[in-house]
Amino acid sequence: MRNLILFLIFFMLSIFSDSIDVYEKNHKSVVLIKSNNKVGAGVFITAKGHILTNYHVIKDADELEIFTRLSNSLDKSYREFEIIKFDETRDLALLKVFDADINFNFIQVSLVVPKIGSNTHAIGHPKGEEWSYSKGYIAQKNQNYIWHYKDGSKMAGDTYQIQNPISKGNSGGPLLNDSGNLIGINTFITKDDEALSYSISVKDIIEFLAE
Repeated sequence: MRNLILFLIFFMLSIFSDSIDVYEKNHKSVVLIKSNNKVGAGVFITAKGHILTNYHVIKDADELEIFTRLSNSLDKSYREFEIIKFDETRDLALLKVFDADINFNFIQVSLVVPKIGSNTHAIGHPKGEEWSYSKGYIAQKNQNYIWHYKDGSKMAGDTYQIQNPISKGNSGGPLLNDSGNLIGINTFITKDDEALSYSISVKDIIEFLAE
């Protein structure tokens, strides 16, 4: 019995340690995007300042400000950047900030589509709680899933239904696997009693970046 208890303690500590590692290695690659009194997230995918986020995070914004975390505080913000491209239907956008003095921490895009049941790690700013972390798993994968926003816009693409608690402020933030690679962009929650969470799949991300 004592050996079993020790094994369970070691197992739980190893899981907790893995979660800490994923967050510590990757949270500085996540940005905070403020626009029109809204808060969203994004993720550096190159050291040169390319940021992947949701299109709805930047859509119709009069002003945008992008905050980076280079230490444990808001170290730098950017008001000048370029919108490289966007896909309104897939709800994805690629931005670029320019800073010759910095090689940004970035997250590698996974080339493997995760399976149902795979562990997931989300980093974002839910309800303004900056650089927050949650752990979950992929509950379902959906092809050609259609969703709508309050403004009537219609989106479509491959998504994951994830068991990570996300809310406003997580939009545009990364969904990571246990290796810390990007497997999705956290995008929306349903408004019913179950409040299901959804992320855009890495398949759609790869196709968007390749176009």
